[in-house]
Amino acid sequence: MSLTVLVIRRFGVKANGVASIAQVVKSLELPALPCRDVVLDFADGTGEALVSTVRMRAMGEHPPAVGPPRVEIKMRTEDGAGLVCVLKAGWAPLLPST
Repeated sequence: MSLTVLVIRRFGVKANGVASIAQVVKSLELPALPCRDVVLDFADGTGEALVSTVRMRAMGEHPPAVGPPRVEIKMRTEDGAGLVCVLKAGWAPLLPST
């Protein structure tokens, strides 16, 4: 059995002398729910990162396996140098909500 989770990776970047956090997101299958400080190896050539937080949402009105992933895993901030590789591997930029 595996879990479909939404993984958010964060990268410390600097543009025009201003530091910020760039976030990328991808839906992944994991064999189990990780805890804080567990290392996830993404097996896509982008390396590994430490779990910072795990957020679980109630099922709501969707039946099982229908609707968005109900588990969100946010990784600890990584070095900004890895951002380009992650984007090339198919991770999508997570744009700030308005």
